[in-house]
Amino acid sequence: MKRATLVAALSLGLLWPSASQAAVTEGGVEVGFAQRWLYRVPIELGTLTGAIAVRTPGLSFSFPVGLEWGRTLEGLSVFQGHLGFLLEGVVGRLRLGLGTGVGGLTISRVTSSGSFDAGFFDVVGRVSVDLVPFGEPRRIDGEGPIDGETPTSSSAFFVATEFRANTAQVFGPSLSLGVRY
Repeated sequence: MKRATLVAALSLGLLWPSASQAAVTEGGVEVGFAQRWLYRVPIELGTLTGAIAVRTPGLSFSFPVGLEWGRTLEGLSVFQGHLGFLLEGVVGRLRLGLGTGVGGLTISRVTSSGSFDAGFFDVVGRVSVDLVPFGEPRRIDGEGPIDGETPTSSSAFFVATEFRANTAQVFGPSLSLGVRY
């Protein structure tokens, strides 16, 4: 079995698989609901996220792009977009991850036209579980038949929950359903 190695991409401050380490590319889309707070003002949001990932044995490096839209309980329109980097540990159907990113927030104003706009940095903690795998499993190392010991990657429907906080003082959990292929 090949030994997994990682090379630090110092210019970006990210971890990336070395050229000698086998990997597969994955994509995914998920839709969900988020409950966020701006200070103590609750915000209910719909979420849509897409991601491209590189999966190695035991790790997934993904680049998610997400949109969130909704309203405060007082009726103010809220829109938030973000893009980032997520590192997930993969154990069977379970994935545990930490990530960071940048984004923008727009909230409509009550007293005048226009909106409140802010850019932000964010952090995210994430847990997802594959509910229904489908399709042919692929060996991550790309060598030989599937033997039950070599890590594999396959398409799956999954459920995910995450907690996101950003420098615009918006934070809270979300729950989503998605498909990884």
